[in-house]
Amino acid sequence: MILLVIQMKVLPEKRLELSQTIASLSGFIRMKQGCRRCDICQSMEYKNRFLLIEEWDVEENLITHLESEHFRIFQGATNLLSEPYEKTVYTLFEPLGIGRNNSTGKLKSKRRNTMKSSTKNQAEGKYHEVKGTLKEIAGELSDNPKLEAEGATEKLAGQVQDKIGQIKKALEK
Repeated sequence: MILLVIQMKVLPEKRLELSQTIASLSGFIRMKQGCRRCDICQSMEYKNRFLLIEEWDVEENLITHLESEHFRIFQGATNLLSEPYEKTVYTLFEPLGIGRNNSTGKLKSKRRNTMKSSTKNQAEGKYHEVKGTLKEIAGELSDNPKLEAEGATEKLAGQVQDKIGQIKKALEK
């Protein structure tokens, strides 16, 4: 999974224009091959700060998007910003045994007999720990306490799952 996070500070008088432009583009972005998510977040504390979060299945689809007409339109809208935007790309690896349900896009578990349950717990725990950390960061950047708390919860759940895996591994010996 690849996350594209773009932080923006808009000129106060251009806030509505930027939000309308990105809102109209986000529908097209969501329909692109490989796009799992495209959200625009506005800071509750600083109304002129926005965060665009996109989740992509593979790097090739993200690159195609970054070279697309829709992304060029987004770049053209940067004249509405008070300073250059910051773009960060995060690459996350889903642990073995976890995939996505094609109809809902939600994570689902796949049965595999190649991994011990202790190892699986540790891998899934690390995955959720990293994912939770990223949600926490996104929540902080967008001043979204709900997303930040969601991230902290997922991170903690991942740490617990990792510890369970460590205990199972110790008991297997």
